[in-house]
Amino acid sequence: MPSKKRESDKKSETPQKKLAAEQKFMQPVIRTVREGSLVHCYLACGHTITMHKEDLTESSLSSIECWACEEENKRALP
Repeated sequence: MPSKKRESDKKSETPQKKLAAEQKFMQPVIRTVREGSLVHCYLACGHTITMHKEDLTESSLSSIECWACEEENKRALP
């Protein structure tokens, strides 16, 4: 009988995990520092994302998807 309960628990967790995977963690860029062909973007969340200059667009300088926040959120889920 306990195995059936575990299966139902797994089913209820699935939508939460899907939602977390689909959620975008956009963060405002506080400042940028250009270093050669790299741009370091300091985000409001406290993380720093470094990208190649050619990968940036003017719109991406106002906010960037923070993969570090996304990873932290995945770890926080039960």
